[in-house]
Amino acid sequence: MSIYHYTYKVINNITQHQYIGVRSCDCIPKNDDYMGSSKYLLEDISNYGKDSFTKEIISIHPTRELAVKHEIELHNRYDVARNSNFYNRSKQTSTKFDTTGVTWVLSEKTKKKMSAWQKGKPKKYQVWNKGISGVIKASKETRMKMSESRIGKKWYHNYRKEILLSIDEEVPNGYSRGRLPGQKRKKRVGKNSFYK
Repeated sequence: MSIYHYTYKVINNITQHQYIGVRSCDCIPKNDDYMGSSKYLLEDISNYGKDSFTKEIISIHPTRELAVKHEIELHNRYDVARNSNFYNRSKQTSTKFDTTGVTWVLSEKTKKKMSAWQKGKPKKYQVWNKGISGVIKASKETRMKMSESRIGKKWYHNYRKEILLSIDEEVPNGYSRGRLPGQKRKKRVGKNSFYK
């Protein structure tokens, strides 16, 4: 029996929401009942009934790799992760799903589960950025220790990465003296830093 690799689109005939996916199966694609893995799609199928949905085969490919590549092209073309007309909440990449730009809204039930899981766990498992200003500030004592640890050292960067070297250490090729320019450092360090 042959394995078929195909890309497909599922359309909700009531709301016009769509789902773009990829599938590999040993059945003829037009006879395949599989609709998708999105919990949002499956929830609407449960609410509206399977008859309210249409599945269209977009293309059939000789290998899974080519089918996934086509799905990636479609996800990028329609920006499915950010497009509210799609059930997809992430874009397929060659090895995983990309959720960049997707805002996750946690239910109160999920928040309580996460909170219960963290209680009694070692500090390394607990959320780090819980200060009043949104960030835990380093204490004066910690800042002093950090300052002392940098005595006799200088910052170098290659416009992507910063390193702290002792004065007698050799500077790697491509590195310049100083810290990263302000904006790049902010992006690299992120919200959860006491370097603000």
